[in-house]
Amino acid sequence: METLVVASSPAAAVEILKTNDRTFSARTVPHAVPLTESEIERLSFWGDALSQNWKNVRAICRAELFSAKSVEAQRRLWEEKAAAMVGSLRAKEGAAVDMGPVVFAAVVNVFANILFSEDIVGVEEERGCSEVRGFLRGIIEALSAPNLADFYPLFVGEFDPHGLRKKHREISVRMWGLWERVVGERRRSEEGSEEQRSLGRADFQRVY
Repeated sequence: METLVVASSPAAAVEILKTNDRTFSARTVPHAVPLTESEIERLSFWGDALSQNWKNVRAICRAELFSAKSVEAQRRLWEEKAAAMVGSLRAKEGAAVDMGPVVFAAVVNVFANILFSEDIVGVEEERGCSEVRGFLRGIIEALSAPNLADFYPLFVGEFDPHGLRKKHREISVRMWGLWERVVGERRRSEEGSEEQRSLGRADFQRVY
């Protein structure tokens, strides 16, 4: 079974969080994540917080995307997405409205613009919104569901007692297909156009 370390005193907490923080800083990767160790290391969310990749991503986010200047520059973007959401709701005045997809589309498009400088779902596009929501819900369910493989080293590699690893892989392939399409379209739109690249807003794809 996995080892669980409990800091039962202030002195023990200091040993774990300060003296030996490098040893205990790694994140637990659920067995449902269908990646090899080298692939996990390249992912900022699951990789070692002390790895060079994580430090690079953190530095880019701090300096380029979430600095005070960048956040202030993104204020207009947030206002535009909020206005689009309000406009969509106003057009349905007097009718029953499911607020979930509308708010979700606005939030997703804010983050999509930070990453790719474009919307990935339309406020009125129920199918696209449902698709992205389905991806995120499926991955969260696969990662949060109780899994025997997370507690017993017997279940290693591709052995998948609950089918969660398979579910995660299938959803991830479909989701990465969506991201690849968005990234590909962005790259093609900027090919051979230095002026367009210079006028573009600094998003994650450009600065990374």
